Amino acid sequence: MNQLEIDISRDLDRKRLADQLRLHEGYRSKVYYDTTGHATVGIGFNLDSVSAPVHLKLADAPSREEIIAGAELTRDQIYSLLSYSIKSAINCASKIISNYDRLSDVRKRVVIDMAFNLGCRKFSMFKNTIKAIEEERWEDAARGMENSLWYKQVKSRGVRLARMMRTDEDYVS
Repeated sequence: MNQLEIDISRDLDRKRLADQLRLHEGYRSKVYYDTTGHATVGIGFNLDSVSAPVHLKLADAPSREEIIAGAELTRDQIYSLLSYSIKSAINCASKIISNYDRLSDVRKRVVIDMAFNLGCRKFSMFKNTIKAIEEERWEDAARGMENSLWYKQVKSRGVRLARMMRTDEDYVS
């Protein structure tokens, strides 16, 4: 499965989302440890997640243990894992943001990116930002993002996503 075959949701530029996540997460065929210490591979695939063993098997990828021991993933395996992670992030964003279906492509990609990066539980804690998004108060939503620990931790990713939320313009190149 490649990045163009990801079944994401209607009115969403699939390639732009995959490119955006690759920009923000990087692309590594071997294990690395993210800023919170989680074993990660590919395009931000968290090997410590509960669902990782199932997704690795579905992607015909080496096991978590084999990857940590040095096994390398193929491009197809990386994009297969990305598709599972994206589906999970979309499910999360669409459940948490009541007007998700009415968001523009750019703003959908912002909330999907945040859900992808934070995980659903932590993303759901952005109560004021979520409320501002649901009320279409874009400046307030962006400020809520900027006033978080997450924003300080993710640096340029946060700057880019807050600007995309505020302006509804794509700043991913």
